Amino acid sequence: MHNFNSVRKTYYSLFLLLLLVMAQISVAQKSENFQKDTVNKINKNGLEQGFWVIYEKEKGQIIEEGFYSDNKNT
Repeated sequence: MHNFNSVRKTYYSLFLLLLLVMAQISVAQKSENFQKDTVNKINKNGLEQGFWVIYEKEKGQIIEEGFYSDNKNT
């Protein structure tokens, strides 16, 4: 019985560790797809990176686009 509890605690610990790693990965970067391209990336610090397209979703009309580095349009 003692070994079973030890194994169960180990599995619970590994499961929680896996959940934490998955949560970190999902928060690390956020992006959107626009016309089959990945755009509007936000890094783990919440800063805009890469190519950004600001558009009206209902009409699909582009309002602004450009490259960003650390929240600055370059």
